Amino acid sequence: NPVIDHILGTKLRELFYDYVPVWRSYWDYSIGVVKPEDVYRVTLKVYVRNPDKKMIVWFLQPHYPYLSRRFVSVSIVNRAFMNRWPLIAQYHKAFGSNLLWLFKIIGGLLKRGCLYDGIPDKVVHEYALQKPSEIVKAYMINLFLVLQYVKKLSEILPGKIVITSDHGEAFGETLGKLLPLRVYGHLSRIRISSLTQVPYLVVKNGVDRKEEPKRPLCELAKTVIRESKQVKG
Repeated sequence: NPVIDHILGTKLRELFYDYVPVWRSYWDYSIGVVKPEDVYRVTLKVYVRNPDKKMIVWFLQPHYPYLSRRFVSVSIVNRAFMNRWPLIAQYHKAFGSNLLWLFKIIGGLLKRGCLYDGIPDKVVHEYALQKPSEIVKAYMINLFLVLQYVKKLSEILPGKIVITSDHGEAFGETLGKLLPLRVYGHLSRIRISSLTQVPYLVVKNGVDRKEEPKRPLCELAKTVIRESKQVKG
């Protein structure tokens, strides 16, 4: 996720044994995001190199852009919005102080009559005017697409695997009874259940992490090659 590079920069190398910015090599400007199959393939390669290390694997989906062609009108705007992040992260441009964030939120409130962030201004009306169920469907399709690769990883990687999310998504829920403003996207400083309550699934595939390094890594290397060919095909 290029946003993390923008926020933490060189600290990532200090915080973790290794950091692999998949987006630097696999950002697809035609859709405005890294494809889930690319994250999956890189994860396998990293595991083969470091079988004794725990990993945090970050898929960008179900976050927009929506990969289904059915929602291409919304995704075109989302793509342009997302494609700015690799450039921002590359040069670590500093912007977005608390005061600027507040001005942005107030400006959006005056312009659109709702609270939103993390989504393009031009897309807010799509969220607000379309049936919420249609946008939720686009989000769910993204989720189903990425879960295919999460499932494949859970069947290969050893030890306990936790599947969760860094934030939820608001599709017009109100801020509260006293302030019934509708919220869209994922505002970083807003605390409502649709943003803060995320799934937390623990998976154990029966492969003991302590025993895994004893398995021939050549078998896993073959898996990486085989899976890479399947993804490309």
